[in-house]
Order: sequence, then C-alpha cells, then structure tokens
Amino acid sequence: MYLFYRNLNGGNFSIKAKVPERGSAYYKIDSASAFIVYDAKTKVSEATRVTMCKGKAAGKLCRQVHAYITGSAYKKARTVRTSLIPQLRRITYRPYERPDFFYADNGETFTSANKLLFLNNQVYELE
Repeated sequence: MYLFYRNLNGGNFSIKAKVPERGSAYYKIDSASAFIVYDAKTKVSEATRVTMCKGKAAGKLCRQVHAYITGSAYKKARTVRTSLIPQLRRITYRPYERPDFFYADNGETFTSANKLLFLNNQVYELE
C-alpha cells in the first residue's frame, strides 16, 4: 500500500510506502506532479485535524500531514491529455471547513475510486 499527500512545502505530491528493511513505518519514497493511483481510498486522522483547527483558532499556523489517499499501486504519467480535465470530477480536501474529502462540484463526500489522476496539485476521478 502507498500513501499519497499534497506536500504544501514542495509543491508536488509526496508518496510514502513501507520500506521492509526499515521496519513497519512508512517512508517517503517519491514525489511527482502527475500520476495515476489505483484502488484509491481516503484516510483522515480526525484527532490531528482537530488539533490543527484548534491551533488555527489560536492564531498559530498548523500544518501537519494528517490526510492521505491510499492506493495499491501508482504509475507516473509522462503525458496527460489536458483536454479531458474539464470532463473529470475534481476531489478536494479542506480541513478547516470539513473532515472529509469531497467532490468540488457538488460537495458530496468522496471515499474511494478505482483510479485517480493526480495532476498539478489537483486530484481527479478517472473511474
């Protein structure tokens, strides 16, 4: 299993995986701006999200990785037909507004998909 999250400092997405020789923890193994994730599911640490929101309310900048999309595999995209983007549904996450990932067009909660396209700091459902 892989973990994918938006790196707010680096400007790309970061990719984590378990590295067997380093134990059971997840380590950053890659970063990319365009790739496809297979068997995608969302994961949010609600406790960390609440802590972040409390920090923001107190006037502190709180950035902690607490929301991921998981996947069984990924493949970097060498080329993407950007003409398809307007037809795809965009998925977003706004931790200070709500506790889940959701479709940007209608606010419906998003939990999983067969394939997702990660492209230029955005996520789109392919199937």
